[in-house]
Amino acid sequence: MANDVLLTGPGRSGTTLVCHLLNELPDTVALNEPLVPRHFLQGDPVENVAAFFARQRTRIAETGTAVSCSVDGALTSNPVADRRTGVARLLSHVPGKFAATHLGKYATREVIATRGPMEIGKDLTDDYMLLIKQPGALTALLEPLATRFASYAIVRNPLAILASWNSVDFRADGHAPVPELLDADLKARLSANRDRFDRQIELLAWGFERYLKFLPPEHLLTYEALVESGGPSLAVITPRAASLAGSLQNRNRNKVYDRRLVPMLAERLLSRDEPFWQVYTRESVEQLAIDYAGRA
Repeated sequence: MANDVLLTGPGRSGTTLVCHLLNELPDTVALNEPLVPRHFLQGDPVENVAAFFARQRTRIAETGTAVSCSVDGALTSNPVADRRTGVARLLSHVPGKFAATHLGKYATREVIATRGPMEIGKDLTDDYMLLIKQPGALTALLEPLATRFASYAIVRNPLAILASWNSVDFRADGHAPVPELLDADLKARLSANRDRFDRQIELLAWGFERYLKFLPPEHLLTYEALVESGGPSLAVITPRAASLAGSLQNRNRNKVYDRRLVPMLAERLLSRDEPFWQVYTRESVEQLAIDYAGRA
């Protein structure tokens, strides 16, 4: 269907926030990571995604619910807890390079969203928009999927993404199991790096590379523009989003991120010539690193 839409992006770039905002609109349903590996690894993934859209539309019509990662049946704007767990908080006070380098390996911010029924809670017309958000697998399969479905990606300042990855148990080791199964080249690129931070940057570059290659420029959104607009920048996905008028907080300088990692991450980013520099300037990364250095 023309109103079946896909959203992807690097994890921790604002994809869940987009779903949260879109679900505030009439005639719009956005699902957070409802798909599971078998949808991509068994049979034709494009047809599997199309069949999943059809099943969800039937389910919504019959039960008023859809499959989504949510918290107590409702979609939150952030699927991760705002605070790090005990070991990570304790380690963050330990001086020296060892703690800064190894912080991401230990207890970090907890993922609080779980996959299950999500209440739709509103009336829908026959031609409502149904959006599925899934970062890793949809990025890997973006080329064939984008020829079948309207597809979008949202990205974020590379330094903020890396800082966020290292505050949660998500991409902290620089691996992406399902995308690596779908993309042999990605697996080889990540396996060639023994350092987890280099793998993270390689993974980030791979995502930006695919968004720039397989999406129209106007379908590549940025987290920063979304926050600044309060939501109307999503009108490229649906004109209904022009009515959004929220007050959104830019989390690029989130206090929960480990600021001792930031200078090293910024240095590594700035030393590389990668696709994310076609979207973000080196100055934006440098400024964010300066902001962290001056943070109390």
